[in-house]
Amino acid sequence: MPLDARRVRSCLENKLKCDVKDTDHTYFNLVENGTVIAWTKMSHGSKEIGKPLESKMAKQLGVSVQTFRDCVSCMLDRDNFIAARQENPNESA
Repeated sequence: MPLDARRVRSCLENKLKCDVKDTDHTYFNLVENGTVIAWTKMSHGSKEIGKPLESKMAKQLGVSVQTFRDCVSCMLDRDNFIAARQENPNESA
């Protein structure tokens, strides 16, 4: 089932506290201790995030698809998301 793009954007902006830059796409930089540790992007017109894009975004953020889905569905907070990145360094692109 595709993810709602508004929920994904809300998760990235509000829960993960990503820095947001709107240009040709919307870029989300995940910052920890003043350093960008991961980034991803979305098209402005996206209504749904399908499985291929969901997988690519999860990889860009350095987590498994399930961890990404858990974060979007409010089962994971920022601290646990960062911890999941550190526990699975092979997920990072």
